[in-house]
Amino acid sequence: MKPSADYNLSCSEARAAIQTRLDEPLTADSETALSRHVAGCAPCADYQGDLGAMRDALRSIPPLKLPAEVREDVRSAARRRDTP
Repeated sequence: MKPSADYNLSCSEARAAIQTRLDEPLTADSETALSRHVAGCAPCADYQGDLGAMRDALRSIPPLKLPAEVREDVRSAARRRDTP
């Protein structure tokens, strides 16, 4: 997404940008366009809040400690997949 400074986002574009921002930073113009859209669009503001809350909840889950035999099975499967 490469909007100009006065670019107006649709809700679908805003939601795509919100999702993208979870994985990587937006350009300054994209961030400005998204911020403007979210400031005036309650459904997209709610969507942004919901995704942020979900991300935070997932990050709060402690890592799963697998038994050594399961870890080795996974490593072996990965090595077999990577071997030509």
